[in-house]
Amino acid sequence: MTRFNNHIGLFNKLLNWINSLVLSFFRYPKNWKEIERFNVSWNKRVEKMALMIPESTQSILDMGCGTMHLSSLIPRHIKYYGLDYTPRNDKTIVCDVNKDRLPDQHFDLVFMSGFVEYVEDLPSFIPELKKISSNIVLSYCATDYFPDYRIRKKNAWKNDLSKNQLIQLFQQYMFDVKKGDLFENQIILYLTNSNEVSFCN
Repeated sequence: MTRFNNHIGLFNKLLNWINSLVLSFFRYPKNWKEIERFNVSWNKRVEKMALMIPESTQSILDMGCGTMHLSSLIPRHIKYYGLDYTPRNDKTIVCDVNKDRLPDQHFDLVFMSGFVEYVEDLPSFIPELKKISSNIVLSYCATDYFPDYRIRKKNAWKNDLSKNQLIQLFQQYMFDVKKGDLFENQIILYLTNSNEVSFCN
């Protein structure tokens, strides 16, 4: 009986080892920091999004600013602020939005290219966003076009919303879609507190 129990114990240890091996092989990254990379093709997305910035804009907060490509696209009269979890230059506002409070400052517009997917708690984040700006330009990889759960986890994305779910979530906090477009199956939205709403697909 003792020998049988020993075999069971060894078998259980072997199973645990196999499970650990499988889990480590299929381990998904926890956050953007683990996989950080910058693809030159993302600049085209930023360029298309920049076309939605109103001419009256005087200041922009670029969340997840990365290479700060947006700063080279906007007119000189617009004051540019880059925010990221790590310094990108000596003027970067360093803030991890999943841990830290947003800067206590108002901006005419918040720009988020390839950023919203990495926010862990959007229902808590959006009200804080509203405190610092009434206008948002964002991109998002909605589940309508990126449904594969494994790919989403491989990219360390923290939320999984359809286009309509994302829009409805922002509408709960009085943000309406003023303009909308697609770029390589990613939705691009200009959201504002204005009552004038139009969506072009």
